[in-house]
Amino acid sequence: MKEEIENTEKKMKTEVQVTISPEHDSKLRQVVERVGSGFDLAKISRKNVLEYMIDKVVDLFNEDDTQAIRRNSTTDMALLEQELRAIRQSGVIPEALKEYLWKSRNLTQSSKKPRKSRQSEYSNAISEDAEAA
Repeated sequence: MKEEIENTEKKMKTEVQVTISPEHDSKLRQVVERVGSGFDLAKISRKNVLEYMIDKVVDLFNEDDTQAIRRNSTTDMALLEQELRAIRQSGVIPEALKEYLWKSRNLTQSSKKPRKSRQSEYSNAISEDAEAA
C-alpha cells in the first residue's frame, strides 16, 4: 500500500495535466481510434497521441502560428482592458477614441473658447503712445 502511494506521488511529479475543450477532446479521441484501429501490439492512449503531436509540431511552429494562436486567444474585452491600462498609465486619451466616446453618447465635445484679441482702440499701449506724441 505504501509502495502504491509512493508510485502515485512519483507519477504526479513527472506528469502534468492539460485541460482541453470537449470539442477538442472528441477530435483527439477520433485520432486515437484511427491510430489504434487494427493495432494489437500496444494500447494507444490520448497521452501517446498528444505527446507525438507536440513532438512533431514543436520544430515546425513558426511566427505565423504564434500570431494565429494569439488572435484566437484574444477577446475584444481583453483588447479594451489593455488599451485602458495604457491610457491610465500615460494619462493621454487618443483623439480617435475621444471622438468616438463623445459621439457614442450623442454629445459634442466642447472646444476651448478662443481668447478674444485686444481691440486696439481700448489698448493701454496705444493710448499711452498717443499721449506721448
